Amino acid sequence: MAFGYHLKVPVIGISSTILPPWKINLLGNPTNLAFVSSIGYDNIDEWNFWNRLMNVVYTAYSKLYFNYYTSIQTDLIKQYFGPDTPDVHELEKDLALVLVNSHHSLNGVKPTVPGHVEVGGLHIQDDDSEIPADDKKWLDESKNGFIYFTLGSMVTIETFPEKIIRNMYKSFRKIAPVRVFMKVPQPKLLPPGLPKNVRTFKWISQMKVLKHKNIRAFITHGGLMGTQEAVGYGVPMIGIPLFYDQFMHIDGYVKRNIAIRLDHNNLTEFNLDMALRNILHNRIYL
Repeated sequence: MAFGYHLKVPVIGISSTILPPWKINLLGNPTNLAFVSSIGYDNIDEWNFWNRLMNVVYTAYSKLYFNYYTSIQTDLIKQYFGPDTPDVHELEKDLALVLVNSHHSLNGVKPTVPGHVEVGGLHIQDDDSEIPADDKKWLDESKNGFIYFTLGSMVTIETFPEKIIRNMYKSFRKIAPVRVFMKVPQPKLLPPGLPKNVRTFKWISQMKVLKHKNIRAFITHGGLMGTQEAVGYGVPMIGIPLFYDQFMHIDGYVKRNIAIRLDHNNLTEFNLDMALRNILHNRIYL
């Protein structure tokens, strides 16, 4: 933004997530906390006094936290761009446009100004990447379908407590001949006994897998990009949210009957069995 100010050119902002509380009013968006929930809080359909109170408290705390760090940014801007450069909050007011990775069909309807443009799902398009030949053969031969299982690039399944991994083994074994295609960067760390209907991989083109004709479901941590891709290709999800906005994403999909949520603190064999049975056989998700 400081470059835009000094070069006297329009500045376009890009947000990889739904706009958080401290960014909502950058362009003059109204912030009515009585019916618009903040990212990281809850995806609320039925509002009551408690929900509204917590929404206000969370938003106020977030803005105070953000203001503290923007004061540090302002000091750095003035140090490198000159003392006459406006502070961060003033520079923000000069944003001409913000492209936001959200979509009202998934994230709810809220009042926005014309400079706030939703582009959620823009990244969902074919690329030149291919599934490795051995993996593609395995997926093509999964005539009863397969479940795609990954928790993103930051969380590795093999680091879960052994008890939870054992519960996964038991549940996955029960759904055979349906297969499970599971991301495990370090398979040697897995406990022995991997079911025969489970195949691991280290890295793959996710969209190629999600659009595969034999896919039945997607087990995910609820990351925004991956779940947008699943929705784009019509793949139902089992969500195991772990952090921040992932809870809000999965809760929103549950309310739209496109996902089942599991608690990462309670991944019992029974809960996994029920989620897998529902996602594979309940007509809501077929």
